[in-house]
Amino acid sequence: MPPSNQTGDTAALETKAKSHPDSVEAINELADAYAEQNQWNEAIEQYQIAIRLDPANSDLLNSLGIAYEEAGRLEEAEGSYRHAIARSPENSMPYYNLGSLYEKQSLISNAIQAYKDCLQHSTDSNERSEVRNKIASLTSGTSTTRRRIPLKAYVIGLVVVLALAVLLSNLLLPHTPEVTDHFNRADAYSQQGQWELAIEEYTRVIQIDPQAAQAYNSRGYAYFSKGDNDQAIADYDRAIALGAENATVYGNRGQAYRTIGKYEQAISDLDKAIAFDSKHAALYLQRGMAYIQMRDLQKAITDLNKSIELNPQFANAHMFRGVVNIGMGQNENAIADLQQALSLGLEPELKQQAEKLLFQLKP
Repeated sequence: MPPSNQTGDTAALETKAKSHPDSVEAINELADAYAEQNQWNEAIEQYQIAIRLDPANSDLLNSLGIAYEEAGRLEEAEGSYRHAIARSPENSMPYYNLGSLYEKQSLISNAIQAYKDCLQHSTDSNERSEVRNKIASLTSGTSTTRRRIPLKAYVIGLVVVLALAVLLSNLLLPHTPEVTDHFNRADAYSQQGQWELAIEEYTRVIQIDPQAAQAYNSRGYAYFSKGDNDQAIADYDRAIALGAENATVYGNRGQAYRTIGKYEQAISDLDKAIAFDSKHAALYLQRGMAYIQMRDLQKAITDLNKSIELNPQFANAHMFRGVVNIGMGQNENAIADLQQALSLGLEPELKQQAEKLLFQLKP
């Protein structure tokens, strides 16, 4: 029997990732290869590196959770799955894996709820059938064989997208235990929503290497997440000045500009982000929201239509298209969009707004 070429394939992927440290796709491929060989610690390290480049990527966070779980680090696995859900509530995979984790720990009521959440967001008929069977078996006191959703983190995210063009010289951080420790702690704090602590750790990385565009981008995202938009923009500015001109940074800065009411700057940045990645639904949503706030409803609905075309399960895009339809006097279309948004699942604040609008629209 011929020897396996897995080692050779992994070596090639290691070389590729080392040569392209700014490529989420290359690093993710290496992480997946390690995972397929049950090298979970190595897989965890690579997923963490990929997440630093694209911290809002739900699929990467989901895969990191799987790696943690397989390594026996169950508390960290739960945190990663929950962080994946927070970043992309419409993604069914982390709900499924969270339910599987709870089932493994005999936390039956938690498992049932997670599977119900998966069922609410899943559009795959086979997955929905399996989840229904799991809920039924848990409810009746029996158990089914656990099936892990295939380990594959595709390079997409909800609000921010791939970093594909950061200059090599600005991303080669010193490979010291100190830098690695600071980045790992920052990533862990980010996954837990402890933004102040994450900022402290990213700042320590920057103190070691002031040219680290990657650290400025990650710290900017942490500042944005805690509501400090001005500081976030300053960090994104610095990342771009250091050569990080890519969809992630422009998408991040555009969202921050929109949040503080600088809509023209937001649209300019989102135009650049879309030029880097024209297939990402969240970028069109962000630009559409900026157009709404500028009262340009025609451009807004064009972007929201595109967002939904790219991701028909994008609840937020349906929600805001409903808002635009109200502004354009298309109340029947607005009702359909708001109902669809609610059925797909909205965050509590948006859910309350959608329900209020529906109440006002219905006779």
